[in-house]
Amino acid sequence: MKYDPHNQDPPNEKEYKLKYNTNNSGGNWWLKDEDWNNLEKAGWIVWWKKNDPTSINDRWLGALATKAEKEFDTIKEGLIEFEKVTKQSVTDSGCSCCGPPHDFSWIRKDGEHDYMTSADIISTLKINSKDELILRLMRNV
Repeated sequence: MKYDPHNQDPPNEKEYKLKYNTNNSGGNWWLKDEDWNNLEKAGWIVWWKKNDPTSINDRWLGALATKAEKEFDTIKEGLIEFEKVTKQSVTDSGCSCCGPPHDFSWIRKDGEHDYMTSADIISTLKINSKDELILRLMRNV
């Protein structure tokens, strides 16, 4: 049976199942159609709106998808892959009224759930600034 993220949540094989949820921050979707397709090519399970039984068409407010997930051994590994695949920064703050454009949560193998804001990502990865994160990613460190 094909995994349907709208109806079930199978147990993790790796330590973390990282879940991404986009936000229309500043009146725009930060991920373009190409980004969603690239996430799927990289092994992410993308929650395509065309597969959503509650959706009336293939898009939601213009977006092909609003969520994706993939299992990783560490949260850091998942965030770094997200940035490499989408060319987005997980630490973007977005606009002051709408909030951050990228929201990450995860389920640990033991079933524990948690989430991170942009500020949490910087401190979790023990990085002093967004610029340092970009430099590390560019060097593949």
